[in-house]
Amino acid sequence: MSTETGQATELRRCTKERRLVDVRVVATFPHVRMNRWVAPDKRQEAYYEDLNCACREFHDFLRDHRSQDIVQLDTERDERDCCSSCGREWEPLEDADHTIICAGCGAIIQDALKTQED
Repeated sequence: MSTETGQATELRRCTKERRLVDVRVVATFPHVRMNRWVAPDKRQEAYYEDLNCACREFHDFLRDHRSQDIVQLDTERDERDCCSSCGREWEPLEDADHTIICAGCGAIIQDALKTQED
C-alpha cells in the first residue's frame, strides 16, 4: 500500500485466464489442393486462385442447391492466455524489485506472489 498522497491505494493483482479472442468459419473444398506441378515461387498464388474459384463456385452452389459436391464447414476457436486485469495477451515481466507483473498493465501476478512468499 502507498500512502504518499495521504490515501491508501491497493495494488492491482491479476491471474492468467484463457479467453476466446476470435471465431472463424472454415470451408474445406474437396477438390482444391496445393498444386505440386507449379513452380515453387508461384504455388501460393496458384493456390490462392484455385481457392478463389472454389469460393465463387460455392457461392453459386448456395444459389443453386443441385450440386453434389461435399463442402465441409467448421468453426474454429482462437483462444489465448490473457491478463484478467487488462485483457491483453499474457506476458509476465519482472520489474526492478524482482516482482513478476503483467507487461500490459503492471498488475502483480497472483501466482507469482504465492511462489515468492513460499
